[in-house]
Amino acid sequence: MPASTDAEPAERWQALLGGARLGPEVLASLEAMARPRALAAGARVFGRGETPQGLVAVLEGAVGLGQLREDGVFQLERTLRGPAWVDLASAWLLDGHGQDAQALGAAQVVVLPRPFDVEKLQSAQRDDGRALPNQTTEDITAPDDVRAFRQGDPMK
Repeated sequence: MPASTDAEPAERWQALLGGARLGPEVLASLEAMARPRALAAGARVFGRGETPQGLVAVLEGAVGLGQLREDGVFQLERTLRGPAWVDLASAWLLDGHGQDAQALGAAQVVVLPRPFDVEKLQSAQRDDGRALPNQTTEDITAPDDVRAFRQGDPMK
């Protein structure tokens, strides 16, 4: 990260991590892993369909998510102002980014590379997401389900 006061990185990471207070060792580890990028207006952060290289956060400025059309015009769909994460899901799902991202003005982003490999989640062939619930022995929505309530039972 760029040179700054000690409080500034701690406050940014705290904001990005939902208010969690970080100890000096954790903060030092995050700072060591972080790959900062200073971007000019219109600079590309990542492209739709690209395999994510890590977790991306905008620290300062604004990053737009949307679609870069064939004519070169960026069609903005969402604006993220720092500090904020940019497309966290893609970094874990490995399906490629669902949108293009670019700086809407001067911006500073940071990438936290994945320090480990993540295997793509495999679904059963032709699984439409109904297989697992269909394999359960109980229909919790059926009125004829007469199993007695048990304290702490997550199914009731």
